[in-house]
Amino acid sequence: MPDPMVTAPSPTDAGEVGREQDMGATRDTVPGVGTVHHCLTHAGQRFGVLRHNDGRRELFFSASGESDKPSHTLVLDHDEAEQLADLLHSDQATRRRPLCGPP
Repeated sequence: MPDPMVTAPSPTDAGEVGREQDMGATRDTVPGVGTVHHCLTHAGQRFGVLRHNDGRRELFFSASGESDKPSHTLVLDHDEAEQLADLLHSDQATRRRPLCGPP
């Protein structure tokens, strides 16, 4: 599988619209694998999300000022990705099933 961080275009060249542009994000297709989103926060932190064609999500993080190779990677199945999205999206998430622990 190609390293999604190696070919990352600059977030300032993204041409994306909406909130993604505010954070600095690009979206690219990784042939045969899925779609990768490269993000750059206002604080200069870099991370990405690789959406595999089979439904898995892979989060990868890069240390500031380091090479394009991810320093950490986290693979989530579909349900885990949905639960994490709920946590990030809404204050209401605390009333739903917790991300960690028994269902």
